[in-house]
Amino acid sequence: MARSSEKSYVRFEQYKKEDQLPLIQALIDTDLSEPYSVFTYRYFLNQWPQFSFLAMDGDDCVGCIVCKLEKSANNVLRGYIAMLAVRKDRRKCGRHAISIRSWICSTFPERQNELGPTRKSPLKKGLGSELVCTALQRMKESGCEEVVLEAEESNRGALRLYGNLGFIRAKRLEKYYLNGSDAFRLKMTL
Repeated sequence: MARSSEKSYVRFEQYKKEDQLPLIQALIDTDLSEPYSVFTYRYFLNQWPQFSFLAMDGDDCVGCIVCKLEKSANNVLRGYIAMLAVRKDRRKCGRHAISIRSWICSTFPERQNELGPTRKSPLKKGLGSELVCTALQRMKESGCEEVVLEAEESNRGALRLYGNLGFIRAKRLEKYYLNGSDAFRLKMTL
């Protein structure tokens, strides 16, 4: 296994086949508080494989994102981020030295005015941010108009990551998770 400082070995792969499922399950079962059955994984991965990605360091999965894209009740093409996990020793270890601000400006030029003033030290994208940005880019290319997800109220890292990428807290969901904790529904318009 590569050391966390050896970022150049991490590559992103789109989900392709069932033998990648145990890699995703192991990572998500370790990092997320909500238990998922194999049927939940298959629901997302078999119907929308083009929106799910693995961050691979050799044969080792160090991060993943699982998403879907479908029409909402309002006939809006909506993306949904179901699961995101990055192994703890690989967090804040991005593949590229690009600021989040630069990525948003280049990918969504129409949103440039929403970003506010430039920070003195720009935020760098870690693997989690890069996985989200990869999925967002694929969704945008597919005509997606908005993206939503839920994040546990106590998960400050996730709330900060999504906030830095431009997601807003649209709604508080009381006792949303099986463990009784609240969640925030986060939303981004593309």
